[in-house]
Amino acid sequence: MANEFKFTDVGEGLHEGKVTEILKKVGDTIKVDEALFVVETDKVTTELPSPYAGVITAITTNVGDVVHIGQVMAVIDDGAGAAAPAAPQPVSAPAPAPTPTFTPTPAPVTTEPVVEEAGASVVGEIKVSNSVFPIFGVQPSAPQPTPAPVVQPTSAPTPTPAPASAAAPSGEETIAITTMRKAIAEAMVKSHENIPATILTFYVNATKLKQYRESVNGLALSKYNMKISFFAFFVKAIVNALKKFPVFNGRYDKERNLIVLNKDVNVGIAVDTPDGLIVPNIKQAQTKSVVDIAKDIVDLANRARSKQIKLPDLSKGTISVTNFGSLGAAFGTPIIKHPEMCIVATGNMEERVVRAEGGVAVHTILPLTIAADHRWVDGADVGRFGKEIAKQIEELIDLEVA
Repeated sequence: MANEFKFTDVGEGLHEGKVTEILKKVGDTIKVDEALFVVETDKVTTELPSPYAGVITAITTNVGDVVHIGQVMAVIDDGAGAAAPAAPQPVSAPAPAPTPTFTPTPAPVTTEPVVEEAGASVVGEIKVSNSVFPIFGVQPSAPQPTPAPVVQPTSAPTPTPAPASAAAPSGEETIAITTMRKAIAEAMVKSHENIPATILTFYVNATKLKQYRESVNGLALSKYNMKISFFAFFVKAIVNALKKFPVFNGRYDKERNLIVLNKDVNVGIAVDTPDGLIVPNIKQAQTKSVVDIAKDIVDLANRARSKQIKLPDLSKGTISVTNFGSLGAAFGTPIIKHPEMCIVATGNMEERVVRAEGGVAVHTILPLTIAADHRWVDGADVGRFGKEIAKQIEELIDLEVA
C-alpha cells in the first residue's frame, strides 16, 4: 500500500522548513530511517528519515520549496498490495475563459445586473461607452435596434522598453543568506543587546592533566576504542566547579524577576559546521564521567556536521563551552547564549618556561576565558569560579578515566 511521507512537527515552535536536498528519486527503494530529504529550519539543517520502507512512487516537493507541517513530500509503496491512492498533483490554474465576441447594442445607461437563478451570486458587468457588456458574455434581454456604427480601434502605441537593470559593480559578488545563518545572526544580536558581559581570562597549569591523559589513553583505546580529548576533561572540570557556583548554571526569568538555578547541567558544545555554528548540548552532564562526556562530544559533533542533529539536542542548554584552541587561538570574547548565564572558552595549550623551586620548569599552560551575565554576577564571582575550574584541572579532581 502507499504511504504518505509528511513533514512532521519538528518541535521548538518550528512549523516549516526549506528543502535543500532530495537524496532519492522516484523508483528508488528506501529503508526505514533512511534519509530522504535535507531540510533547513531556522534552528538546524537536518535530514528527514523515512518512517516507511518500500519504493518511492512520487516526490511532490522540489529543492527550494518551503514545506509546512502535514504537507505530503513523497509517497512510498511498501508492497503490501492495497490500492495506492493517487499521488498529490499540483493544482493547475484554470484556463482563461474565451473572450466573447459580440456587436455593441444600444442600451439604457442604467441596466440591472445579470442575476443567476435563486441562490446564485450576482454577476457583475463592465460598462463601455453607452453599451453594457455582462461579464462572462451573458447578453442582456433587450430589443435589437439597428446596430450602431462600428468604431475602428486605433492601433496601440508601441510600449517603451524598460531600461536595463544596472550591472553589479565590477569586482563585487553576493552571498545568499541562509535561513540558518539569519537565525544565528538574530540570536547573536539578541544575546549581545540583552546580556552585558563581564569577561575574565586565566592561565591554568595543565601539566599534570597532560601527563595523566597520556597515561590513560592506551586504556581508553583498548577499553572504549577512543582517545579522551582534553576538551572532555575541561568540560568535566567545569561541571565539577558548578557544584560550588551553581549561579553560573542559572538563567534570569524576566517575567518573575528571579534567577532560576537549573537542576540539570546541560552543557552546550559549540560545533563549527559548514552551515554555521551549532550548539547541541550534553544532557545531565553532572551525572556523567569523563568517558561519557567524551563519547557525547564525539557523537554530537559528528551528527551536527553530518546534518543528523535533532532539535531536542539543541534545546534546554544551561551553560555553553567553546574551544578556541582547535583554531590555534588563545583568548577571545565569547558571546553568552541567551538566556544562559555563562560561557567558558578554552584556548590553545602551550609549553612555557616558568619559575619553579630551585630554578625553572616547563609547564603546559591552558588559556581560559569566562564570560558571564554582569547583571546578576560580578567580576569577583567570575574570578572565584575561574579559580575553581583551574583547581579542578590542576589537581585532577574527579577526572579519572576508569
